[in-house]
Amino acid sequence: MRRTIAAVLAVSVLLAAGCQDQQARDQNARLQAELDALKAQKSSGSDDLIKLMIANQGEGASADSTRKLNSLGEDLRAGLDGITKQISDNDAADTRRMNDLEAQIKKVSDIEATISTLKGMIETLETKVKGVDPNEVLSTHKELINKEADLRVETQAREAAEAEIATLKATVSTLQDDLKVAQAEVQALKGEDISKHPMYVDLKKKNRELENDLKVQTDAKDALQKRVDDLEAHLKSGSNPPPEEPKVDTKDYTFTGTVVSVRSSARAGGPSLLMVKVDSGTPPPKDSELVVLDEKRNPICKVKVIQHYHVDNKDTLPVEEIGCTTINEAASNPVTKNDTVVWVKEEPKGSAGGD
Repeated sequence: MRRTIAAVLAVSVLLAAGCQDQQARDQNARLQAELDALKAQKSSGSDDLIKLMIANQGEGASADSTRKLNSLGEDLRAGLDGITKQISDNDAADTRRMNDLEAQIKKVSDIEATISTLKGMIETLETKVKGVDPNEVLSTHKELINKEADLRVETQAREAAEAEIATLKATVSTLQDDLKVAQAEVQALKGEDISKHPMYVDLKKKNRELENDLKVQTDAKDALQKRVDDLEAHLKSGSNPPPEEPKVDTKDYTFTGTVVSVRSSARAGGPSLLMVKVDSGTPPPKDSELVVLDEKRNPICKVKVIQHYHVDNKDTLPVEEIGCTTINEAASNPVTKNDTVVWVKEEPKGSAGGD
């Protein structure tokens, strides 16, 4: 296809150049014919004048002949001047036409040079096209497609990163605004009652939790010390340790709670400290023994109530959590968060039959 286009182009240029060259040659021939006719006319007028003068000399000059001769001479001079001017104009026109013809010839030469250059370029391109491997072209095209795909992926990743950066900037700006608002609130709260402020309430709650933890640990220490003292007293008296309590029945719950936190003892085999949230029923009094049940409602161990925690630390408000310490927890079956704690209603002593 490329060769056909190049050939058509070359033929078109050559035809245009040939037409222009032929037109210039025809025009030059017409000019030359006009110039030859003018020269012949001038030569004929001069011959007629000479013949007339010779005839007048042979017949004898007369006044009438003289007038005719003078009139003819004037006409001749006028005609000669006109012819001379026309010849001059024609010469100038011929010069312009020759210059135009030379310019046209130069254009033809330039076109021929351009054609020659185009032929060389076409031959070079044909040589290069012959040397091109189609598989290499397809491979290059495939690489170009892959690079365009990679570029699209990179562009999308960049746009996503820019969007994330914009989001982060907006978040930072929001946080800065929140910080300014908080600082303004703190500044406004100076010297005022802040008991209702959320920050104060949160800090108060955390402080209460720390105090509760301390109380639980202290009470657990006291309970453990009491148990050690009881064991030592039994040993000194020569009696056996107090018998383990029999397994309790898991019916007739008067209290139900959920373990919300467990803190193991620092001493191996020591009791764990529990924080139990009140779910239902009346919270048992201090020193009451409760039972911890797993998710299948199987007993895990017993615990002892060591502390009550009221809402907002006010004794006039209901108990919301109780602190307990384990009594017979086994390392192989420890208490975990979300276990259930129940208080089993005990029958009054002596209610059963006996001696």
